[in-house]
Amino acid sequence: MAALTSYGVGNKVGGSPKSRIIFNDPKQPIEIFCKDKYMGYFIRGQILNVREKIYDSHFPKGYADVSYNITVLILLSESYFTDRDENPTICMDYPGFGDFYGRTKEEFINIQKENSRSTYPTLKDIHNKHVKANKPLEVKLEQLEIKNTLQLLQSIKKKKNTILLYLGIIYDSCGDGKTPQAVLEQKYHLDKIHVLPYYLKSFDRIIEDGTPSNRDLSIIFDHVHHTVYNILKHRTLSKNDCNSLIGDIAELGLRWADAEGKVSSRYLKILVAFNDKSRKHPEPYYEFYSSFFNDLVADLNAKEKIWQCLACGNIYKYKKGRKYCSLTGEGKNCSRKYYSKSYYKKNQWKIRPKAKVAMRETRALYKDKGVEK
Repeated sequence: MAALTSYGVGNKVGGSPKSRIIFNDPKQPIEIFCKDKYMGYFIRGQILNVREKIYDSHFPKGYADVSYNITVLILLSESYFTDRDENPTICMDYPGFGDFYGRTKEEFINIQKENSRSTYPTLKDIHNKHVKANKPLEVKLEQLEIKNTLQLLQSIKKKKNTILLYLGIIYDSCGDGKTPQAVLEQKYHLDKIHVLPYYLKSFDRIIEDGTPSNRDLSIIFDHVHHTVYNILKHRTLSKNDCNSLIGDIAELGLRWADAEGKVSSRYLKILVAFNDKSRKHPEPYYEFYSSFFNDLVADLNAKEKIWQCLACGNIYKYKKGRKYCSLTGEGKNCSRKYYSKSYYKKNQWKIRPKAKVAMRETRALYKDKGVEK
């Protein structure tokens, strides 16, 4: 669902300022709608701007305000509202996130007009410059690039009421009111999402020097899990599973921070093991947690400590000029396979006609010789 970034999800994505999403009210999510259906389902989503403080005694002011954008995209059945039995999720920090009222933009606005307890704006409010409200976002079906995965097709076959399509988080901005944002990003890596589980799980170590705890960061993960598990009933990961994943990723971050820029053989093995495990779970909720790991791997790639094979995604120690798994190192030659696929993709318009002619000639020869094939 990477195509969502074309709508400017995050200040660092989307090109010009005009293409970026504007959060007039950062406490409320931006509602996503699509006029087209997908296999009979309505497409619905939200973008939430999350703002939290991260404490570290090494920061210039001992803390920094960091914001992230969380995007969730789901499919809603025709009977979503008549079958729904959950009460709206209530979170004082992020009210409205997870409450997918209205399957279409028009339906959403009508519901909000009738619902006096809602904090969402009506269409009249949206166009009133004096009202602080987020404007709903309408996307086109073809721009979402939805892939028919096995899990998605099985969920549609089972006629599930809600189906999770995508869940992602990206960095938005950081600051402390004094230090330039570029300094916080480059020196303290606050533009990396993998620091989120790192600081969440390392609060016991940080609090020793008198710095406040980062325990409040758990609100982000707790509310996301509540939305996915209880509201959407997407129950592939339990709360314990999620905490375990966060802990594993945080441990990798801690080990990297303690390694003083060196990647040991043991650390590399742990990276490879987690990478292999994450690739065996190609489903949206697991991929949400894998994104923190992938961000750490990308950081290590940029620092030329490790490298990911461009063909299979396997991780190995960085070596200048090497981009694929090798027979001597990993026991497989991915470059040959990759270049074969790449060549075919670029030249299939020339290869396929010749291949069809060759196949017809082969079959004619077999038939002429009486060979059964």
